[in-house]
Amino acid sequence: MIRLVTQFDDAETRAAAATPTCCGGCCCCCCCIATAVSSSAYTAMNLRVRTRELERETGKSPFPAPEIVGALAIPLALVAAFLVLVIGAGVGEAAIVAALAWFGILFGLYRWVGVEDAARRAVAIVLISGVAIAIEFFVGAALILSGEDSGAIYVVVGVVAAVVVVVVAYTRMLAR
Repeated sequence: MIRLVTQFDDAETRAAAATPTCCGGCCCCCCCIATAVSSSAYTAMNLRVRTRELERETGKSPFPAPEIVGALAIPLALVAAFLVLVIGAGVGEAAIVAALAWFGILFGLYRWVGVEDAARRAVAIVLISGVAIAIEFFVGAALILSGEDSGAIYVVVGVVAAVVVVVVAYTRMLAR
């Protein structure tokens, strides 16, 4: 937390609280980025496993595009949301478009590599990651607003949780 005070204000009566800017280490952005990266990594690893299975089944070398697009699914969904915001829609509509675009991209990728129950897998990833982002937002806001050191604790917990998700998913996929 930082205090915003102009040179003409009395610091005790006119101060306003604000979250740090990105150059000050914005905790909300870091944890949301950690979740997005771990979700993207999980998706790319999942698609990689399936393309390797296809290679064994067909004898053809897999094309890396599903893995690459899978890693970029969240940024592509955010671009769709941004375009919706540009045309004048509200944040709620943009969030719905982002979730639908994210689902559509994942569904298309899982179908491309021949995963059975592609829709179920895409819905699971979108729901689990979406819930994680929402929980991070509210827990992060509460921690950031509760004290000075809690923002740093939040960043550490968010990054550690993202790393644990990626490591667990990776070791689970190696076991296949």
